[in-house]
Amino acid sequence: MVFISLSSSAYCQTNGLSIGYGVGNLNPHNGFGKIPNNLGHEFLYLSYFHGFRLSQNGQIVLEPFVSYTYRTLSGFDLGVNLLYQYHFWKWNSLKNSLFFNIGTGGVYTTVDFTDQGSDFLFILQAGVGLKVDKYFIEFRHRHYSNGGTARPNVGVETEFLSVGFYF
Repeated sequence: MVFISLSSSAYCQTNGLSIGYGVGNLNPHNGFGKIPNNLGHEFLYLSYFHGFRLSQNGQIVLEPFVSYTYRTLSGFDLGVNLLYQYHFWKWNSLKNSLFFNIGTGGVYTTVDFTDQGSDFLFILQAGVGLKVDKYFIEFRHRHYSNGGTARPNVGVETEFLSVGFYF
């Protein structure tokens, strides 16, 4: 009989809250990522996250969120992200680190992105951040798309900055 032993850190979980500010339509290329008539937008972002530690440096993060879009376009987003987060450089007793994340998600939006053809959208995203003790700041790029489930399907690009804390 073989027993597999995992260290207790493999089962550690993290929880946290974050709040952020973001903008859309920063993509300067014609077509891809453009909102019709150059209508940019800004949004406020609030999320709770629950991380499942896989190793000393990596974790899977489940992140339900809500955001409010305003200025030119308006509406609410309600969604969930699934991210892989990796802390690639740690210092000071491992309480401080630089990290990146990459992931996907889904969202229901009331924002009238007329070139999306659907209120149910998929998300692809990547970000980088700095963790200091139990606080963090993160920059994330996000691509919204209906994934070809409806026509039209013009992607919307957004960037946002969030701050938060672990508990």
